[in-house]
Amino acid sequence: MHFRFILTLGLGLPLGQTALANHLLRVDAGQHERSGTPVTFPLPDAGQAHWQLTGPSGKAVAIQTDGLGSASFIVGKLAAFQTAVYKLSPAAKPTHSNVVSLVKQNGKLRITIDDKTVLHYQAEKSELPRDDLEPIYRRGGYIHPVLTPSGTVITADYPHNHKHHHGIWFPWTNTIFEGRKPDFWNMGKGTGTIEFTGLHSQWSGPVHAGFSSSHQFVDLIAKPKKVALTETWRMQVYATGQGVSPL
Repeated sequence: MHFRFILTLGLGLPLGQTALANHLLRVDAGQHERSGTPVTFPLPDAGQAHWQLTGPSGKAVAIQTDGLGSASFIVGKLAAFQTAVYKLSPAAKPTHSNVVSLVKQNGKLRITIDDKTVLHYQAEKSELPRDDLEPIYRRGGYIHPVLTPSGTVITADYPHNHKHHHGIWFPWTNTIFEGRKPDFWNMGKGTGTIEFTGLHSQWSGPVHAGFSSSHQFVDLIAKPKKVALTETWRMQVYATGQGVSPL
């Protein structure tokens, strides 16, 4: 789950300056007011490990590189049709500590912002919370719980009236695979299920934390069972609340 805002970015190097000089990064708000908006841009020098970013007011802005030649930061409040210019400079060491953290705990990933839990990603199959649930309902590869900034849980797992539901998940219901009709949503039918198959990457940082994982949709009608579909998730959680102050 990755939501993006479209902003115009301009990265320029004044004539006569070297590759290690300051760079100017221009952000145009476009026709909408911006508040706590993530921005990702290509770095001018992929070989430079650390950078520092200064906002229009002269205050330092948290920046996070991905090791692949790009960096991210959070735009604070920027009115519609306005422009903000940032200064990007090389740094000898990281300029900000991690604000968004990801840790693995008992088969799940926990993401926090300033030590407050944002969500859990259930990677491995979860344990059944009640005696009325059959083993066929065990699932992994979903997001629960999701919490509001005030700490209210807004998702449910194994609810009594829909015991096959699991927080935020993406199963297919009416499918046809090789002439068979496995149902990956209603797991109690025993015709299909979804399995967590691996965690490819995970990271924490001053701007965002996240992970990449994979799942497989398994046709249980086939004998032997057969993988019908594979999917890859890439999820990032941004500390947008850290950047909503004036620029």
